[in-house]
Amino acid sequence: MKNIKIFAAIGAVVTFIVIVSFVILSQNPNAVTTTETRTSSSSPVTISVGSTSTSSTSTTANVEPGSGIYKNYVEGDVASYPSKQKVLFFYANWCPSCRGQDESLNSNLAAIPSDLVILKVDYDNSTSLKQKYGVTLQHTFVQVDENGNLLAKWNTLYGDYSIENIIRNLL
Repeated sequence: MKNIKIFAAIGAVVTFIVIVSFVILSQNPNAVTTTETRTSSSSPVTISVGSTSTSSTSTTANVEPGSGIYKNYVEGDVASYPSKQKVLFFYANWCPSCRGQDESLNSNLAAIPSDLVILKVDYDNSTSLKQKYGVTLQHTFVQVDENGNLLAKWNTLYGDYSIENIIRNLL
């Protein structure tokens, strides 16, 4: 009987922690976890950074707005833009973060630098691309080179949807 009371107490504490975490995340969009993978000449390195900062100070990358591209991904797109930086955005229409990012990009098309192409990949119907780049979450961004090789990978959950944030993550 004593063990049952202990397990019940532990369950109540865990439930409380989950609820408090959910409330904090829903009230503070800066309380995000970002996972990032960068490749070097040898092997990929994954860096995970958690932040619960409530600071409203942000850094803005020096970006020259231009006529960059944001479009739905079609097979062969990566090779179609040989002189531009390419980012695959794994989007799911049921994902609130994806919808927020998509809305931000569509509202700020003129701010996408002219040397950047953002290709919106259907997360639910792109199994081979997800496997190729190790994508396990929607709202993941993958920067690729002209041959489709992974250069960088990152994702944000309820984070900064600005174009500047995408640019800060580019190699």
